[in-house]
Amino acid sequence: LSKYLCLEQYCSWNSCQSDEEETAVYNMFGTSHCPYSGFASLAESNNAKRAIKEDWDTAKRIHTIPSFQSFIHKYPLSDKAKIAQKEIEEIKVWQQAEEKGTHKSYSHYYTLYRNGSMAKAAIDRLREMEEPAWRDAQQQNTVTAYERFVEQYPDGYYRDSALNLQLDIELSEFKDY
Repeated sequence: LSKYLCLEQYCSWNSCQSDEEETAVYNMFGTSHCPYSGFASLAESNNAKRAIKEDWDTAKRIHTIPSFQSFIHKYPLSDKAKIAQKEIEEIKVWQQAEEKGTHKSYSHYYTLYRNGSMAKAAIDRLREMEEPAWRDAQQQNTVTAYERFVEQYPDGYYRDSALNLQLDIELSEFKDY
């Protein structure tokens, strides 16, 4: 009887198309029918992997320090625990940038996390902060105005445009001689 049930369990197991089906087969047959622990170990392993994946997806979706800390606490040896720690560090740098609200703080965030979750928001904030100085430099349209802008925002969003316009003015002045 035991060999027949193990064979039936094995056949059911091999026909599974997903982790959910494997879990259902395991739950249906359990370990009491089959003395071979391989089935139980595999099902338990799949359940653990699925739980880690679901908890990781939840932590990423919520994307807060407590959600990542909870994941790390629950799965400290998971390969995702290191990623969660990096996410926490990024969130902290973003929170500091928001608290300070300075060009330098947003630039610092963007320098560290160019592909971060808040990179686009950092660029938007930087651009908003530079807008008045950029419009002023464009209205003056002088080498000095563009130099001053680049000096004020050396890594700014409009930096390259300012340098190009400055060069255009210098070249046009040179041609006039």
